[in-house]
Formats: sequence, C-alpha cells, structure tokens
Amino acid sequence: MQPNKVITHDLDAITQHIVNIPANDELELRVAVHDLQSCTTSFSKQIESTPEYHELLLSACAEILTKNQEKLTVETLQSYRHKPYIRSLNALLQDILPQTSEPQPGLCLDGLELQQCSIAHIGLPFSSLRFIDLSQSNVSHADLQNSDIYHANAVGCNFSHSNLSYCTLSKSDLSWADFSYARLYHITAVDMDMSNSILMHANLSHAILSGTHFHSATLNHTDLSSSNLFGADFHHCKLEATDLRGTGITPKRLQDAGMEVFQTSHTLWGSDEDCGGRNPLAKEYYS
Repeated sequence: MQPNKVITHDLDAITQHIVNIPANDELELRVAVHDLQSCTTSFSKQIESTPEYHELLLSACAEILTKNQEKLTVETLQSYRHKPYIRSLNALLQDILPQTSEPQPGLCLDGLELQQCSIAHIGLPFSSLRFIDLSQSNVSHADLQNSDIYHANAVGCNFSHSNLSYCTLSKSDLSWADFSYARLYHITAVDMDMSNSILMHANLSHAILSGTHFHSATLNHTDLSSSNLFGADFHHCKLEATDLRGTGITPKRLQDAGMEVFQTSHTLWGSDEDCGGRNPLAKEYYS
C-alpha cells in the first residue's frame, strides 16, 4: 500500500512542531502527544498496514523523549514517568512498538515502561533504552546491537534469539531473564557490558558471551553452562551456585587470571577439557 499523502503530511507537521518545542515545555509536549494519538486513531487501519508510518510515528515519539533535559537517575525516574505527557506517550508506544516490522535505529526510548510487552523481532540498534522497564516482556529475535540499556529492569524478559552485541546492560536487573542459546535460542553478546548487573537465576546457557564485562555482577544461580566466555571479565563477581559446566572456567584459571570472585561450595565449575582444552581466560584473549 502506498503511503497516504494526508497522513504523511499530518505526521510531518506534528514532528516539525515537536522539533520546535522548547525543552521541558510540558504543556506543548502534551499537545504534541495528543495530536499523535488523534492521528493514529483516525488512520489506524492505514498505519497498521504501512511500515513507513511506524517509522514516522516512532521518530516523532523519540523526538518528544529527547525534549526532557533532566538527567534520568534512580531518584528522578518515578517523577519523570508520572509526567502526563510521558504517561500518554508510553501508552501510545505500547501500541506502536509491537506492530513495528522495519528496523528503527538510533531511537531514544529512555525511561519507558514496556513491561509484559510483546516486541519480538523488533529492530532498535544503536538506540538509547536507559532506565527502560522490560520486565516479563518478549524481546526475542530482536536486534538491539550497540544499544545502551543501562539500569534497565528486565526481570523475566525473554531475549532469546536476540542480537545484543556491543550492548551496555550495566547496573540492570536481569534476574530470571532468558538469554539461552542452545538449539532453540540464540543470542550474540560480544563485548557486552554487564558490570554491576543482577543476573540471578538468568539462563545464559550456550550464549555467545566472549569479551563480556561481568565485573561485579551478581551471577548467583545463573545458568552459564556451555556458553562462550572467552575473554570475559569476572572480577569481583558473585558465583554462588552458578553453573559453569562446559565453559572451561575453573577456580585455578580464575586465580591465574587474577580474577577474585565470590564462590560457594555449590558453584558448578567447568573443567580443563572443555572448549577443546583451550583456556577461555588466557592472556591472548584480552589483547
């Protein structure tokens, strides 16, 4: 279906209006969100069937989010989410994002609440998803490479089959999240920053995690069995009852690499025979 010139003109006009709104002008931002909601309601059928409209809508929504000049922190997050235009925008994006089929790189979706949202196969590479709430959401088969997902709530989130290469997931709560790789699942996480994150009970079995920074992460009861951990950083990690079987990670290899970790007798270790006898923590993998 060819894009409707009327809808395109209306969305372009709204976007231009948003660009000209001064930072933190909440009244004008509420008007802009209302205009977007009215446009999507009036042309819902055409928008649902035309990918170009999703790109225009998402671009307009992301532009609104960039108007917030207040630095998001743990302390300011709730007041930010309670702003009327943010609440309305969040509801609008919960409808738009699941219908998005084409990649939308470089978007700002900071602070959104998308819990229990189904956005499988979505493409948001190089995007800013800081402080986002993805708890219990389905984000499988997604392209999130090079995205900043700092301080996210992703408890119980399904990231299976997703590409998270070069992502930042530091200080995020990833407890019970599914990052599994084997046969049914596939996640790429090369050079991912998971430092200071909580990964308790997360499933990362058979995941490609080479070069991942786990520094100071909580990996208690995490399943890392048969995952690729070549060149990974485990400094000061908590490994209580962590499953490392099939990874080649052993207490001696951690000690030889100068990585001090917190372990218990319930930790399940790899062996020297894993990975064809290669040492995942050898010096050459950190150059």
